[in-house]
Amino acid sequence: MAIKAGQLKERADYQAYILEMLREENGYQVRPSTAYDPGYGMDAELLFSFLEVTQPDALARLEKLYGNKTRQTILNYINNEVATDYNAGFTAVLCKMIDEYGGTTDPSFPPKETHDGPEFYVEAKMAQTSASGATVSFKITNHSAWPARLQDNISFRYYMDLSEVIDAGFSPSDITIRCDRDQSAMYASSGVKNAEISKPIQYKGNIYYVEVNLPDGRAVLPVSEGMQQCEILLAFVFPNYEKGWDASNDFSNKDILDGQTAVDEDGKEIGIATPYIPTYINGKLYYGYEPDGTYADGGMTPTEEPTTTTTTTATTSASNILYGDANCDGKVDISDAVMILQAISNSDKYGVNGTDPTHITKQGEINGDCSSCGDGITARDALAVQKMVIGLITLPEE
Repeated sequence: MAIKAGQLKERADYQAYILEMLREENGYQVRPSTAYDPGYGMDAELLFSFLEVTQPDALARLEKLYGNKTRQTILNYINNEVATDYNAGFTAVLCKMIDEYGGTTDPSFPPKETHDGPEFYVEAKMAQTSASGATVSFKITNHSAWPARLQDNISFRYYMDLSEVIDAGFSPSDITIRCDRDQSAMYASSGVKNAEISKPIQYKGNIYYVEVNLPDGRAVLPVSEGMQQCEILLAFVFPNYEKGWDASNDFSNKDILDGQTAVDEDGKEIGIATPYIPTYINGKLYYGYEPDGTYADGGMTPTEEPTTTTTTTATTSASNILYGDANCDGKVDISDAVMILQAISNSDKYGVNGTDPTHITKQGEINGDCSSCGDGITARDALAVQKMVIGLITLPEE
């Protein structure tokens, strides 16, 4: 667009000139301003057009996992990744300041976090009940945030009083347990194992339970709304499809009979997070009640653990030290820098003899001493790990 001197008078003309130059001479695409999403800071439509052309297989795999929430999941990931990198920058700056100017640890930091509820539980809803049986929706929920984590072998037990079955001359093994929906099966192509559903197991007298276990934690992840729950829909049918089922005497139905539901903050009807369908982690009661009154609160009540002093003698060699691997997971990344800083700043909780289950180990201390080796873990070691992660140095740092 040729413009003679004196003819460029309007801002719109000037903008049009710049846009044409960028398009014609530099290969830019000109898009309407409405295509830009200020919330995400990007042109989302253009992003997905690019992904469809350059990475169709990866996009197809994600769509299989997330369905109609694929777009939202990708956009959220990009936004969160930027925030993570931004926060990591602050951590690196603080490490450098401590390295340069020293400092003392604050014994009250980090403050003890208060859980807002159990991290793993079952949200249940009675889908249908009649004299022939009952259908119940169970949503195993991973609400972990202290820290957020993948957890294998989350299970729950549904307790039933089968007196009516036994009084009718049948055995508990005669009832039909039909799985009408196993959401974990959606992820089978990714190697995720399906839910494991037991036969009726006797608890005491005529009280029996069915146990459902998710052996693979990838079936229920503490991420998007669609991934933090895994629904198992089970139908319990009276033997020979006869009538006589009584759902009212079942221990696990205390909160969910007669179509009882809860409502979320958006007014949407959801199941009830009931403690009468207790949750287990690796076979150990984690949250909820058993019929005899045994209860676990899901870690809501802080416990004072006895302080012990342990003297250990570690024998190490260069062959079993992975410098920088403070959390001993076999690789070195930013989480190792975090582990080192936690152990330094709050040794009572995260030190070798700390009270937190994720505290650093003796081998972790040895691995973490990766800068000026021999002086124990310091902020310099955390900084060295971050330098290694971004490719500035190799470990150990002299």
